[in-house]
Amino acid sequence: MNKTATVHQLAELISGEVIGDGDRPIDGVASPQNATPTDIIFIEQPKFIESLATTQAGAAIVPDGVDVPERMSGICFPHPALGFARVLDHLYPRQRNFTAVSPQAHIDEGAEIAPGVGVGPGAYIGRNVKIGAGSEIFPNSTVGDNTKIGEHCVLYSGVHVYHDCVLGNRVTLHSGVVIGSDGYGYVQEPMPQTPDEPLRHHKVAQIGRVVVEDDVEVGANTTIDRAAIDETRIGRGTKVDNLVMLAHNTRVGRHCLVVSQVGVSGSCDIGDFVTIAGQAGLTGHLKIGARAVIGAQAGITKDVKSGAVVFGSPAMDARKARMAFGLISSLPKFKNMLLEHSRRLAKLEKPDGQTADGS
Repeated sequence: MNKTATVHQLAELISGEVIGDGDRPIDGVASPQNATPTDIIFIEQPKFIESLATTQAGAAIVPDGVDVPERMSGICFPHPALGFARVLDHLYPRQRNFTAVSPQAHIDEGAEIAPGVGVGPGAYIGRNVKIGAGSEIFPNSTVGDNTKIGEHCVLYSGVHVYHDCVLGNRVTLHSGVVIGSDGYGYVQEPMPQTPDEPLRHHKVAQIGRVVVEDDVEVGANTTIDRAAIDETRIGRGTKVDNLVMLAHNTRVGRHCLVVSQVGVSGSCDIGDFVTIAGQAGLTGHLKIGARAVIGAQAGITKDVKSGAVVFGSPAMDARKARMAFGLISSLPKFKNMLLEHSRRLAKLEKPDGQTADGS
């Protein structure tokens, strides 16, 4: 159930400035077009300011210099989207589903379960597992032997954390996430005794681990492979979207954003505050510098410098890529121009190969 707060209370929460009636009660959030008089909205981009004239919302979070109609209350805050997120946290606090260990869960005798841990029916907790206070393991999730899970983590239904992995505090894994599956490692093995199968692929045992640091969130059906020997590591505060593949020995820095359907090959080193947009693909053993931005569907085959912005496949500097892609629609015209010039040149040439001026 959501809470109720006055505009003044919400302004104090986000350190904003009240505009108009600060005693107006607010019990929900909504988009401008669907808001009711007890809802609060936010306006951040100038193109949406006009919606203040038509919305039925009771209050709005707006940036400096934007006024709200007299019938509304407002909160002036430099970053309205951030303020709105904090208001959401307050009005809709997360409710725990499991606060105790279900008798239908399997907990190995050697596991250490801290007070306040919730484990749902059908969950499996292996040998020597340690789970910190306040964490929740939803039904039908599994935690392999020797894995450590920090405090206030949430593993939703169908999450599978393999053996020997480490999760920090406040880690959230959405349904279908797999942490610690084998990396894709094989070597070719010659088979001279079977001419019809001259080689086979011999599996390289993956004996490393995965470390997920504090405050990481991983979206549904994402896989993070264990390292071949050392570790795969996801840095503090990084947010990984649904359907992402992070291969073995990859290191992702702090506070990165990895968007849906990204594929990262093995042993990539990704710096802090990097953004990788949807469907981008990275070949193995690359270094991506801090604060780089990789555009959607980019194909990354070379190292990317810190602060660079690249897209395209193969990826290139964003400015060059925009120029190149801008020419694509003109290619038919260029083709016709070349054909016309070829015809004109042919007319200027004599049959014996000499030009029209006799040279």
